[in-house]
Amino acid sequence: MNPNQTLVAVCNAFKKLTFTLFFLFACSAFAQVGVGTQNPQATLHVAGANANANGTAPGALAAGDGVIVTRVTDDLSGENITTGCSAATRGALVYSTNDSGYYTCNGTNWVALGGRPDFTSTATLALDGSGGTATMMGNTANNIVEVTTAAFGAATQLTLPAPATNAGRIILVVNGPGGAAVQVTNSYSPSGSIGANSTRAFYCNGVTWFGAE
Repeated sequence: MNPNQTLVAVCNAFKKLTFTLFFLFACSAFAQVGVGTQNPQATLHVAGANANANGTAPGALAAGDGVIVTRVTDDLSGENITTGCSAATRGALVYSTNDSGYYTCNGTNWVALGGRPDFTSTATLALDGSGGTATMMGNTANNIVEVTTAAFGAATQLTLPAPATNAGRIILVVNGPGGAAVQVTNSYSPSGSIGANSTRAFYCNGVTWFGAE
């Protein structure tokens, strides 16, 4: 290598070193990261396409706006789903495409976001159980459910919302039009039947559902 080539190589190496040091300094100097804004207001600040010039004021929704978190196909609405959840991942956020909901890791298992169900709602949910099954899994809005059963034959198997996220909730189950009985699969006595044109209240203690006799 002649002197000129050596000089060029040294200059290139110096440039790379300078850029690396500048990048490291910038990362350490600015603890806040902005996407779509040069004036981030938090550790991570993502501004929409129609935000104001410095990204500090919101704007109308635009195509491509939003943040996509990890999406999974698992049904996380059941009890004690622990896969991928531990003390080390507490606070992690995922979106279940199975039941269209966001879930966070509490250090032990995945729990739905959005707060507790509305235990005071009197809105009635009508379910068609004439095919033999019906489910309220994931429901947070209805505390009265009317189940339509087959005219005769085996009892309709009804699944109430996951007990783990419904402690203290009371749901009134109405065996409506039809003729067959209704049984609650995730209750303390799943073989107990609700006869035709009958009603039974179920209370959740966070572990299971108890039917009032």
